Amino acid sequence: MQISIMLVVDNAAALATGTLDGHIYLIDNTQHLVGVDEVAGTPEKNVTHVIGTHDASGGQASEAILNWLSCGVSGPPSTLPRLFRHRNGEETFNARLAAAVQDAATPAALNKLFGKSGPFGQPHPVMLVQTLDGATVPLLGGVMTASGTAVHEASRDSINAFPPVVTNLYGPAVDDGVIYPALYGSPDPYTEGWYWSASVDTSKVGRHQYLVDVQIHQPEVNDDGRVVWMPRIFTMSAELEVVLQPQLNGFTGAYAGAVLPLPPCCGVQAVASDAEAACDSQTSCAGDML
Repeated sequence: MQISIMLVVDNAAALATGTLDGHIYLIDNTQHLVGVDEVAGTPEKNVTHVIGTHDASGGQASEAILNWLSCGVSGPPSTLPRLFRHRNGEETFNARLAAAVQDAATPAALNKLFGKSGPFGQPHPVMLVQTLDGATVPLLGGVMTASGTAVHEASRDSINAFPPVVTNLYGPAVDDGVIYPALYGSPDPYTEGWYWSASVDTSKVGRHQYLVDVQIHQPEVNDDGRVVWMPRIFTMSAELEVVLQPQLNGFTGAYAGAVLPLPPCCGVQAVASDAEAACDSQTSCAGDML
């Protein structure tokens, strides 16, 4: 059973207050099935439910798989997909290179070649990111707004922010062998980090706590126009509840292993007709032999 856990983070509010409390929202595809708060009448916050430890037949259910995905919302600066900056940077560079090649034979270009060289294209602010070990490395691509347009003069109000990244999963649920997390990719935006995933031992019924480290980058603009993204680590507490009941599909609410109703098609009907004809033929042959 696959369970997707979305961590929706208000970047600006978390950076301003220094905490994720009230600024992060855990959303998954199991909260509409169980876990309703008896007082508020709403799904419990930061609780993911593994619906069922056994199949409808009574056999042991297979391990559930959890996937943590994160995104940033709310006030400026907004976030862009991680690969957008790289693709846009390549397009911008190719356009500038094509323009330079096209104008290479003009008098102005020849004067630059044999005389004093001038700047190549329009300068863009340099964007850097600081890693957790304190190293500062450049990022490919220019500074952009939330709409994806290039910024020629950087400011904290104009540039877009990095999406928040889950950097670690730990706590009692990991120590007790309830979940077995693994990182797919890297949590560093410089290497295009992706997501964490974990398998769940469905035999361990009950509620288990775990902790999630979320990395948010705060942009700082230097006097020379360079943008340095400073990493900030925030920690949130979440819970996982394994329920003792037949396993259910988190999207449909049906028992695990069941298939969705499918309309009949010509191919299925043709196969069924051929099978029925073959069966009738075998029955007729058997009757003749008797």
